[in-house]
Amino acid sequence: MERFLIVVAGKAGSGKTTLSKKLAALLGLPYFDYDTLVQPFLEAIEHKYGIGDDGRNRFYRSWRSASYRTLWDVVLENIRLGRSAVMSAPLSEELRDADWPEKLFAKSRTRFPILLCYMAPPPDMHYTMVARRASKRDSDVLGDRKKFDAQYAAQKPAWDKNCVLLLDSGDIDTNMKLVLQAIEERNFKIGES
Repeated sequence: MERFLIVVAGKAGSGKTTLSKKLAALLGLPYFDYDTLVQPFLEAIEHKYGIGDDGRNRFYRSWRSASYRTLWDVVLENIRLGRSAVMSAPLSEELRDADWPEKLFAKSRTRFPILLCYMAPPPDMHYTMVARRASKRDSDVLGDRKKFDAQYAAQKPAWDKNCVLLLDSGDIDTNMKLVLQAIEERNFKIGES
């Protein structure tokens, strides 16, 4: 039985969670979300130690490695158990590393197909999406559109282009159709994991 991983990545507020939840539900696959797995712990630490707006970004960067290790460990444990999965995370550093999929295979001690769905909505739409979600983590860039555009500009993933699907429409239905088409083209076996 072939297992696979669908990774939905992109900048904050780009629609990752909406698309990945819809995919996981439609395909009947386990779903792993970065924020769901690590956010409660980070918020508890942030609250306990009184980290304010001025130190929030530095705080999140300092916990990034442990946070992502938590996410990847859970996802890879499911892959090793023969379960395909859908995961959602920004992956800002991982996307810049062309060797990241190979590092992932080494860590999991197995190879499996990956489809990276990179969310890159148009800038004006993305700004509206981030403003609508009203997260404390976005407050420092929402007041300054130039800062937002600089920080939230879509980056081109460095991964092998054969495993990357760029989703730049900003429309959830269009994106779903494109992902389902890519899954079919790659012959991912749904319901056999």
